[in-house]
Amino acid sequence: MDVKSAAEVPAAELLGQVGSFGVRLVRSGDRYGLEDRLLWEKREPGVEFYFVDSRSSCSHKGRGRFIARYYYTTLRFRSPQAHGLCLDGGDPLRMSLTDMELARVMQMVDATVSEFASDETVQAWRDSWKLPD
Repeated sequence: MDVKSAAEVPAAELLGQVGSFGVRLVRSGDRYGLEDRLLWEKREPGVEFYFVDSRSSCSHKGRGRFIARYYYTTLRFRSPQAHGLCLDGGDPLRMSLTDMELARVMQMVDATVSEFASDETVQAWRDSWKLPD
C-alpha cells in the first residue's frame, strides 16, 4: 500500500460557491484541516464550508475562511423539519444557509458524490452511524 504524507497529497479544490460560502468535498485521502496538515481517512466524504469575501479569499489556500465541516450523510439525510443550516451560531455575520441555498449546495455535492459512490455505498455510510439495537 502506497502511503503518502499530507504534503504529497494535492488539496481538493472548491466545488463552487453558494452565497458567501465556498463549498468543498473532502474525500478519502484528501488533505484537510489547518494548513491541510491532516489526511481524511474516512470512507464517507466530508463537506466543508468557507466564508468568502474580499478579505478572506486570500486565506486558507484561497478557499476563504473555514467555517464548518459536516459528514455528507448528515446533510443528505436531514430532518424534514429542518430549515436551512446554521454554520456558526457564534459569529455576528450571517453564517447560515437558507433552504434554497442548502438545496443548491446539495445539488453540487450530490453530483460529485454520484461520480464515485453508488446509492448502496451512500446507504452504507448512513447505516454506519446507526446504533445497534
